[in-house]
Amino acid sequence: MSKEIGSDSQLGRRDEAADSYRRALAENPLLAAAHVNLGNLLYQQSENEQAITCYREAISIDPNIANAHNNLGTVLLAAGHRDEAKESYQAALRIDPENSNAYKNYGNILLSIGDPEGAIEAI
Repeated sequence: MSKEIGSDSQLGRRDEAADSYRRALAENPLLAAAHVNLGNLLYQQSENEQAITCYREAISIDPNIANAHNNLGTVLLAAGHRDEAKESYQAALRIDPENSNAYKNYGNILLSIGDPEGAIEAI
C-alpha cells in the first residue's frame, strides 16, 4: 500500500526528524549537513524563512556544499527572491560543475527572466 506525500504518518516522521536535527545542532551547531537536512524538512513543510536560515547557516559553516546553495536557491525562488536564487544556483555550479539539479534550476530561472539563450547554454 502506498502512502501519500504529506500523510499524517509521514508528517509525524518529518517532525521527529526535525527534532532530531535540532537536538544534534544544539549539541554541535557546526554540523553543516544537519543544517541542510533540517532546511530540507522545513522547506517540505512550507517553512521557507526557517529553511533559508538553515541553508545560510550551513553555507556559513561550509561554503563548499553545492546542494546547500542549490536548495537555498530553490527556497529563495519560492519566496520570490529571484535574483538571490540565481546567485545561489551560480554558486552551486561554481562548486560542483556537474550538479545536474543546479543546471536545471539555473536554466529554468534564466528562462523565467527572458534569457532563453542563456538557459540553453546552461542546460
